[in-house]
Amino acid sequence: MLVLAMPVGWLADVVGVASVMLIGSLGFMLAGLPLWSMVQRNPQDLNQMMLSLGVGFGVLGSLVGTVPFYFVVELFPTAVRNTAVCICWNVSLSIFGGLAPIVAQVSVSWSPLGPGIMYAVGGCISVLSILLGLFLQSRNMVQLTHVRKEPYFVQSCGAARGAKLSCDKSESVAQKVDSSITRDESDAAVQKVDSSASTEASSGWGTSPVQV
Repeated sequence: MLVLAMPVGWLADVVGVASVMLIGSLGFMLAGLPLWSMVQRNPQDLNQMMLSLGVGFGVLGSLVGTVPFYFVVELFPTAVRNTAVCICWNVSLSIFGGLAPIVAQVSVSWSPLGPGIMYAVGGCISVLSILLGLFLQSRNMVQLTHVRKEPYFVQSCGAARGAKLSCDKSESVAQKVDSSITRDESDAAVQKVDSSASTEASSGWGTSPVQV
């Protein structure tokens, strides 16, 4: 996890912290139970243990363990951020994190795959929570970001880039229109000057006095 911490942080800056959390949660939901079944199948096999615990859970743990701090602090405005994060983070960590080992130990008495089921259920809850928050934000019912709005989720990042491109195109079209109008006005002014000069010349030729 320490090795992947910086790459995961870079990924969060590129595609958004919500995207990274969603990918990691989906990974736990889909792969948590299979990875734990590999651990239970043959705990004496070092290669299998390294593959499941070191690689599988290591990668998934990096995705959901590196960015949740930034994910949480973005949920609250700066005026109440310290109090809100302290209450939400510590209470939830005490309840779920503190009771997780006990629940995992009890689940083993029901099924050897109990901890794997816990991984899958936890990932499912996280996925539903993230998707629900994004849905409510799309309806302007909640505000998930209070400091850096983009990037947050990959779809919103694409929308922001599209809006920027559209704005750039609009500015380009406006500049072309302005330059075209300026050129037309210049041509009209030149034509006006030419016609005025021609009128003055013809008027002067017809009224010139005849010297005797």
